[in-house]
Amino acid sequence: MLYLYPPDVPMILPLSWKRRMSPPLVFRRIFLATLPVLISAQSRDEIDQRTVPASVILGLCVATILNQQIRLRSFFRTVTYLPWVMSMVVASTLWRWLYSREYGLLNYFLNQIGLPGSYWHTDPATAMLSVIIVGVWKSVGWNVVVFLAGLQGIPTSLYEAAQIDGANSRQQFAYITLPLHS
Repeated sequence: MLYLYPPDVPMILPLSWKRRMSPPLVFRRIFLATLPVLISAQSRDEIDQRTVPASVILGLCVATILNQQIRLRSFFRTVTYLPWVMSMVVASTLWRWLYSREYGLLNYFLNQIGLPGSYWHTDPATAMLSVIIVGVWKSVGWNVVVFLAGLQGIPTSLYEAAQIDGANSRQQFAYITLPLHS
């Protein structure tokens, strides 16, 4: 019987795994796998501190729009959720193409309006921004789904009563949508 962490939980593994899963090898593998994350933890925290609030706020705004009766609502809901279900390999390839200095779509549009292109990946001034944009784009779909679920649980009779009382859309959002969604 081989004990893995936590030590009080026994696991029965084949004997061939015993050498591969011996504590010194396991801890060395875990340490080597997490070392790059530990080194870049400060920049990851900085990215998270900017990505999470932006994706939550943008997700709430998009969910509020998609909760209304608009044309092609199902199409826009699908397009909004696609980045979340998209493989990270596909998403990184897409954004690598968009950020490319030579043939990237973003630099093409900047050149069309007379602005110089940028090395989005390697320039220290734009690298953090480009990672944050990808993070927001990738995570906003999940926030939209969560906020839509909450928004659809709010009774429409409350909005109708507020409209009869003379509340505008901002007041309805501030006094009905936000408190009942929380």
